[in-house]
This record gives sequence, structure tokens and C-alpha cells, in this order.
Amino acid sequence: NCYSVQELNLLLSKLEKLYSFRRLPKEEKMKQENINVLKSLGFTKKEIESPMALFKIKVTTLYPFIYLAARTGMRRSELLALKWSNIDFNQMIIKVYSSLHHGKKEEGEKNAYFYNTTKEGKPKSYIKITEKDVKFLKHLRKEQVKDRRRFEKKNKGKRKYHDLNLVFCQNNGVPLWGESIGKALKDFIESNGLKPITIHGLRHTHCTLLLLAGVDDAYVALRVGHRDSTTTRRIYFHVDRGNIPDLGNIFEKILEGDKIFTKEEAENADKRANILLDAIGG
Repeated sequence: NCYSVQELNLLLSKLEKLYSFRRLPKEEKMKQENINVLKSLGFTKKEIESPMALFKIKVTTLYPFIYLAARTGMRRSELLALKWSNIDFNQMIIKVYSSLHHGKKEEGEKNAYFYNTTKEGKPKSYIKITEKDVKFLKHLRKEQVKDRRRFEKKNKGKRKYHDLNLVFCQNNGVPLWGESIGKALKDFIESNGLKPITIHGLRHTHCTLLLLAGVDDAYVALRVGHRDSTTTRRIYFHVDRGNIPDLGNIFEKILEGDKIFTKEEAENADKRANILLDAIGG
């Protein structure tokens, strides 16, 4: 459940190509060159001809979600709970405050979504991102504003838009279902003949590639774990917090470098990533 640099780049490039069809008019979609591209991305003839095919979560949301999951190592539940107010574009930092879950938090409650937050009200972690990530997220926010305007124009007050300030949401603003994202990723991977991986596997991949690049386990734990967790404190107690490396740019260079690691190096990093993730609760 872990990707190499090459496998991760292939997945992201295919998803990005599919995402480019998001706003494609029907007459453009049916041009032969675009039909060929959609077929190469796992679409069947029936899906290509369907007016709904390019409005499914696989096309509209999967690439942005997987892009951020792969490049930050965030949990699926943390991405679902991520708000625009948690992103500091000037400092290029994502502050992870909470996770979002579907189901019953307390006995007797209705089946719905709920947030799990830290008792102290402090961020679990501060994830450094890159200029490329900032540009990507700002573009995503502009697209979301356009989607909201389309929704409100189409529904004209019949259906309410719920402004929860979420980075990832359904077309009416309410939280996404994590299972839907997971299923869309599974379907896309299977239809493209790619190596199976889950969203948690992308988190594992993020840690493994950083470890392969020589980053200390403590700094990786600090990036993807709970910042003030008693469980993880003993892992990175020796960290020099005034000299934390820029792991966002380090990870970006890993993807751009396309370096091939030996089987022994990969297996060693994979084991270390497993130990690290077990210690911080997955």
C-alpha cells in the first residue's frame, strides 16, 4: 500500500489530465481526440456518451483531493475537515485542527457528520507547503466560488448552499463522504490498470519517500502527526524546533527528481514509516 516516485507521478498526471475535462462542453467532449483521451483514462463508451459522466466526483474532485493527500501526508478525515481559514497562504502553512467523520458520535444521535478536534483548541500539526501548492489551492478556491454561483443560479433559492468554508465539499457546500472519495480512487485505479493504493496508502507513501530522502524520522512525525501528542512527543523530543527543514519543498524535489531507490532502501523506509504511523495512530 505504498507507491514509488514513478507510480505516484503517474497517478497524479492521469488524474490531472482527467480534471482538465471538468469544464469541457459536450460538443468538445465528443471530439475524437478527447474521446481517445477519456478512453485512455479508463472511461467506457457508455460513460463518455453520458452527460453525467464528467460531473462525477472522479472528475470534479478526485485530483485536488489526491494531490493534497499525496503532497502533505494528511489523513482523509483531516482533508475532509480542512477549512480555507486553516490555510495561511502568506506563511505557506496548513494548520490541521480537526478531522471529520460520518456516523453517530454519541448514542442516540442521528447518523450525520461530526468533527473531532483537539481539547486544547490548538493545531495538531503545521504542514509546510510550497509555492506550487499555494498556486494550486488559490486556483481551487476560485473554481469553488464559480461552482457556488452556478449552484445558486441553477437552484434559485430552491436548494440552499451551506457555506461551511470547506476546501473540499459537495456542490451544495456540505462535507464530502470519505467513502465516496475512496471508491472513486479505487475505481480510477482499477480502470487504469494502476497498482492498488488507498488514501491512507498515500499518507504512508509521503512518509516513506521523505525517509528515503534522508529526512529524520522525528521531522516526518512532526509533519504528519499530532504536534502536542503525548504518544508522539517521545519520538521527536530531540527535534530542534527552530531548525525544522522545509519538508514541503523537499517532497516536491523528490517528485521532480524521479530518483529510483534500491529495493533494500525502499523496504527499510517502508518499515520505518510503518513504525512511525503506528506510533501516531495511523
